[in-house]
Amino acid sequence: MSTLALNSFRHVYSQAAGAEWSVLADKSLMCRFVNNGITSRAFFRGNGQWTHTVSGYNEDKLDASVSDRVRCAYYNSSITYVEEIDMPNSEPVYIVEIQDRRSIKKLRVDKEEIEVIRELYKQ
Repeated sequence: MSTLALNSFRHVYSQAAGAEWSVLADKSLMCRFVNNGITSRAFFRGNGQWTHTVSGYNEDKLDASVSDRVRCAYYNSSITYVEEIDMPNSEPVYIVEIQDRRSIKKLRVDKEEIEVIRELYKQ
């Protein structure tokens, strides 16, 4: 285990609970943990440098401004799940799953735009 990864993790996620570390096939590291009731996975290069964190949660934990933007664009849909991707030196990117009576969509939401990245139609 990389000391740099462990120190970086402890610095950023000081309130995290249940940290479980894994070495991935490419020798990078992943730490699965819970922070403020949200399950997350933080990824680190083999040298311990943090690359990104993916957090999954329901709409009630989604930033209100992001939720408002999605609801405004897709007013007949419900937000069913969110993955928030945090990377060094950049704004978060959200993968938001929405559903209406006809379809399920995955949206990529960032500071600038909302993009449909996948759409499935119900039968």
